Amino acid sequence: MTANDNRDPRDFQKVAWLSDLDFSGYGDLNLKADRETWIGILKADFVWAICSGQLGGEVSDRWCYPTYDKAAAALVAWKAADFTDEPRGWHLHRPSERSRPGGHHLT
Repeated sequence: MTANDNRDPRDFQKVAWLSDLDFSGYGDLNLKADRETWIGILKADFVWAICSGQLGGEVSDRWCYPTYDKAAAALVAWKAADFTDEPRGWHLHRPSERSRPGGHHLT
């Protein structure tokens, strides 16, 4: 960054944080319009999950899908809706343990 650079130094911290998430196995990373909430896809145990959280913090939501393709399609649709409400098509939400009709795909 140079003396004439008008970028906010916090943006560099955000890029570094997102790079750490990518290195940790998260993919398809996005920032919500607030520029403080990240969203990405992670292979978790026996499911693929759309995860979100505040930059610099822990995962606050995890919506589980049986396949990467279903998680990726849901993420694309959710992004097109400006990340309003929740993504669609998930079967289990953590940490609330809510499930959709049919419940957890492993039961």
